[in-house]
Amino acid sequence: MTLARLALGILAVALLFAAFAWAAGQRKRGTAVVLTAEALVLTLFAALWFGSLGKGGWLPVFLLVGLLASGVERWTSAVAQGAPLRPLLKPTLMTTTRYGMAGGLLSAVLR
Repeated sequence: MTLARLALGILAVALLFAAFAWAAGQRKRGTAVVLTAEALVLTLFAALWFGSLGKGGWLPVFLLVGLLASGVERWTSAVAQGAPLRPLLKPTLMTTTRYGMAGGLLSAVLR
């Protein structure tokens, strides 16, 4: 895996994540920095997956990682406070979708 492919993967995923954030109304510079860092970590994870561990089956892996990243802390906090869980469904679905799409992008770029 070349550094150029990794950089292209990071850029593609960072742009995807920024598009999701932009659509959600999160338009601060700090958000872009955090999303770029998230894209870096996810790209390194994908490089490990595609480079050594898995050739196929990337979609379930990235959807599961997306579910984990969607905020288990949010869900457990809501349960502990007795808050309704329905409002958490949309952000969880959006994050899981975002990670699934990022996995598809990285599958195309890093393979």
